[in-house]
Formats: sequence, structure tokens, C-alpha cells
Amino acid sequence: MKFALPGAEWSLQFDEAAVSMLQRRMQRWSRSKESVGQLFTNDLTASTIVISKVTSLKARRASWSSVAFDPIEAMRQRQDLLQEGVSSFSVQ
Repeated sequence: MKFALPGAEWSLQFDEAAVSMLQRRMQRWSRSKESVGQLFTNDLTASTIVISKVTSLKARRASWSSVAFDPIEAMRQRQDLLQEGVSSFSVQ
């Protein structure tokens, strides 16, 4: 699965394992609770950024329209995976 933003010099691609994880975590019903996680890549400098790992974070609170998570846990995940050479990816 590959995406490109208009005007961007890079594109985003999800490998099979990442897509599988996202499919397992998606909301399937209108009242399913939200989930939250992070995206990781092995190379942030490539013209195609491949998301090779998707994690989940434990929700502090979740409903069908919102979710809250522990930012300290998120940073811990990032630090642990950085030790393995994997960088977090985010777009704002």
C-alpha cells in the first residue's frame, strides 16, 4: 500500500506486516473503541518511506470517537525501537 501527498518529494508505503497490524486494530463497527499506536521505519531519508512496524499503545481511556494514551509509554516505545535502528514516523 503506497501513498503520495501532492507536492511532496517523498511517498509513504506500508509493508505487509504493517498493513496486517493496522487491519487487526481497525474499528469494524460504529461503536467499536478507538485504538492508538505508532508507525516506524528503518529509513527516514528515503524517497519512499516504508513503514515496517506498527505498534499499539494501551489506551488510558477509549470510546468510539476518541482515545487517550500515556505519552511516557509512547516515548519508551520509541526509545526501545530506536535501539534496534527503527525510527518513529509522524506527520503533522
